[in-house]
Amino acid sequence: MAALDYGLSQRALIAVSSRADVVAELITRLLAALAHSGLTALDEPTVRAVVRQSVRDVRTAGPPAPADPSTDPLVAAGR
Repeated sequence: MAALDYGLSQRALIAVSSRADVVAELITRLLAALAHSGLTALDEPTVRAVVRQSVRDVRTAGPPAPADPSTDPLVAAGR
């Protein structure tokens, strides 16, 4: 089975490499939505588009919010 070329730049892949879990979650949700919409088969162009869109969405969303905001008053005052 040949690997798909998703048309993503190395810069785009590096930008989301630390957030691969978020990209995978978006891809899963988009593919599930397509499946529920009545699409009977996913062709390569559709999968490529879903992957590219997911990477683009994660890149433009910015960094995730901190999971546990600091209780340090100096850090809190800087926000």
